[in-house]
Amino acid sequence: MNEGLRAANTYKSNANDKLIVIEDVNNMSDELLTELSLFASDLVNQVRAKFGTVSTSVTTSSVKASDLVTDGYVADNYGWESIVEFSHNDSTLDKAGNYFTKVTVGENLNTWKTF
Repeated sequence: MNEGLRAANTYKSNANDKLIVIEDVNNMSDELLTELSLFASDLVNQVRAKFGTVSTSVTTSSVKASDLVTDGYVADNYGWESIVEFSHNDSTLDKAGNYFTKVTVGENLNTWKTF
């Protein structure tokens, strides 16, 4: 990476963030889940902007959906080994989707470009 790119793409820490301690990653407040979701969405959107793909957004429902999915994975003790052996936890994803009665919930790293 050339020096110009390296200078433009270096991590800049935030002193206030150093004061935040997450005691239990499986029991975070809605406020913290939302803040972390907004942070992650911003990082993803910076990359998406470079590729000209659609931006992500964070809503109350998207935070709730992610919380339902992670709660289900934790309750089922569904870790990396389970994902490798069985793929997604379809039961948990279905339950999260049914909570909203109108959506399919899933997780992946795909991006779809709209034309």
